[in-house]
Amino acid sequence: MKHFHRFIYPPAWSIAAKISVALVCAVLIPMSFTVYYNLQQSLYSVEALEYRKLELLASSSASRFDQLIIDHYRVIAQLSSDHHLVDFLAADTLEKRESYRSHLQPTLQNVFRSHPDINAVLVMDKKGECVVATDPKFIGQNYSTIPDNFYGFGSLVGETTRSQGMFFSESVRSPNGEIVGTTLLKIREEDIWVNINALHIGFQNNIFLIDQQGGIISHSDPSMVNHSLVPLPTESVKQVVHNINLIDNLGIPELKVMVRATQPGHFTYQLLRSQVPHIVGFSALATQPWVLGVSQPKAEFTAPLDRLIWLNSSSVVIVGGITAILALLLGMKIK
Repeated sequence: MKHFHRFIYPPAWSIAAKISVALVCAVLIPMSFTVYYNLQQSLYSVEALEYRKLELLASSSASRFDQLIIDHYRVIAQLSSDHHLVDFLAADTLEKRESYRSHLQPTLQNVFRSHPDINAVLVMDKKGECVVATDPKFIGQNYSTIPDNFYGFGSLVGETTRSQGMFFSESVRSPNGEIVGTTLLKIREEDIWVNINALHIGFQNNIFLIDQQGGIISHSDPSMVNHSLVPLPTESVKQVVHNINLIDNLGIPELKVMVRATQPGHFTYQLLRSQVPHIVGFSALATQPWVLGVSQPKAEFTAPLDRLIWLNSSSVVIVGGITAILALLLGMKIK
């Protein structure tokens, strides 16, 4: 007990032991604080860069989506002003309309063939009945609920195709300005994401799109579509434009920051059903009040941070161990 008491009681130590401990502390304590400070700054910088990367990816993807919308709006605007289409819909007799059909059908087929991502081209009369289409299964269907001059995303023609997609409609006007019908383009959802995903992001990333009310109208994971980020008012649950039911809200308060966002940003969230934390970068579209998000598992993001922590901890242990050995050897030489 006497030897143990001397071991734990510093005043009883030998001069050599005291000097050895002092040398070790003089090296390890400042080095530990320095390493800790540098590590925290490095972690902060890496984390900020990762969030910034996701914001840039979201902005780039949103710009590609905006360009897709603009390109297809130009296509449908040009088609709606084509004189063959105008003459066909403005014809006041069935005989005249049929005489123009032979000229109109090749025009629609040219648009369909020249844009591989277009799934269908439809022409509706004033009552909303499809009278010409690149796919005969649409003819005779009534789509009077489709508003004029809009970009829509959902299943507006789901009764016919049973598939999600994006839709562009444009009014057709006669030479005197009267609305005589509507044209509509449909793009399959998978074809849209082929364009968006052309920007290489990574295998673990998910891209999703929300509308101005917080409804997820498209997602790389199909099980997430038709959910909402936040609870919706009763009158908003049935979407007029999307024609889909938002079946559930995700109940994640962190996601609210995306709804109606105007500036790029980021946040962290966790899905209750998966218990996997994710980080998200988001950016608003310029052509629509929609917001595009890019998410990735936080584990993918924290892997380099864990490596950085391990390297810094290892350096402290190695350098501290060498310093301690040197200090002890030096202290033992002191009589």
